Amino acid sequence: MTEKICRNIIGISPLPLPKLKGLGSTFFEQMLEHKNKIAHTDAATGRTETYKCILQKSIRTSLAMRSMGIQPNDVITICSDTNMDCFIPFYASFFVSSISANIVPNLPLSDVIHLMKLVSPKIIFVIPEAIKLMKDAIRELNMKTKIVVFGETNKYTRFSEFLLPQPEEYKFVPYEITNLKETAVIVFSSGSTGLPKAVCLSHYGLAGKMHQINNTGLLLFKTSLLAYANLYWVSAVEITVGCIKHGTNRLISSGYHPLEVWDIIKKYKVGGLLLSSFHLVEMRKTGRPKEADTSTLRTVRYGGAPTSKEQNIHFRSCFPNVVMQNVLGLTETSGIVITFDPSNLKDLELMGKNPHSIGRTLPGYSYKIVALDAEEILGPNQEGELRVKSDFMMNGYY
Repeated sequence: MTEKICRNIIGISPLPLPKLKGLGSTFFEQMLEHKNKIAHTDAATGRTETYKCILQKSIRTSLAMRSMGIQPNDVITICSDTNMDCFIPFYASFFVSSISANIVPNLPLSDVIHLMKLVSPKIIFVIPEAIKLMKDAIRELNMKTKIVVFGETNKYTRFSEFLLPQPEEYKFVPYEITNLKETAVIVFSSGSTGLPKAVCLSHYGLAGKMHQINNTGLLLFKTSLLAYANLYWVSAVEITVGCIKHGTNRLISSGYHPLEVWDIIKKYKVGGLLLSSFHLVEMRKTGRPKEADTSTLRTVRYGGAPTSKEQNIHFRSCFPNVVMQNVLGLTETSGIVITFDPSNLKDLELMGKNPHSIGRTLPGYSYKIVALDAEEILGPNQEGELRVKSDFMMNGYY
């Protein structure tokens, strides 16, 4: 890996990539490789599923989706809180080469209508609490979208029906894409400068990038991981690819409560923690309980909003002897674009000396700072807008 600086543009050469496959084939092979490991743990009940179990469920869901007419490049939507079921159709979408574009269930109807109008899903997998929201949006848009419910329903198809045994499951082969630049998933942008856009992320962008930031994620994925991000956010998509790659035990909690985080870390000996900056600010307000035990925790990754030097220092005091990995990511760049590498001694030293910093550049990306008024490329220690370029970036807007 080499760093080149030319006319104040910083470019980091990409690391060598193995022969990549589409995410469907990759997930299928990784689930087989990790079949005896725990894949999911329900933090509330302790119920677990192995990779063998989620592979079987994903295959059955894939077959059920095909029987409902889902073809490659069709859009599906998951509208759910974070639970054990919601990830299965997400995995299955890669197996059949459909494209998931997911929505959080607490959005206002106007936002849901806008998002669904952008992508026109053929099927929506939804929790019971959001059925009315989805039904109202479908009616407003005059769509013929099919509804599948995670839970009990007398009117719609139950997701549990997707999980029934099927004779074809034993000879199932995931759909093999021919072009890694094809869109794998749609993630909606945050909408901070306008209405959210439907960002198309490719198989190459998500799978290839995971190899580029392999070292920065090793501590996070090493043992068990607690992540609160919903599949609506690019951070959840990125972390899911990492979990499958490393065979990580993912702890699943449907709702975020500051004090509950400490209990889960202690009870399940969590090794990696993914939080938004807002989550950490809330934890700072409630304080670290006396009975908290973070001895197994190795790294906390956070981002999503700016945090001050003072806040970052306080976060570190709440998690002693833990690597606090602040990151900058964008939906359009397939996630993280700047962070420190916890496996690099130089980065750890810089991280300690610069608590206000979000890190250093990553392999496979080029960076420049631009003055907005004159579109002039700026030099060191000059303030402007960060612009990023990479082969791992989005295909465009849907």
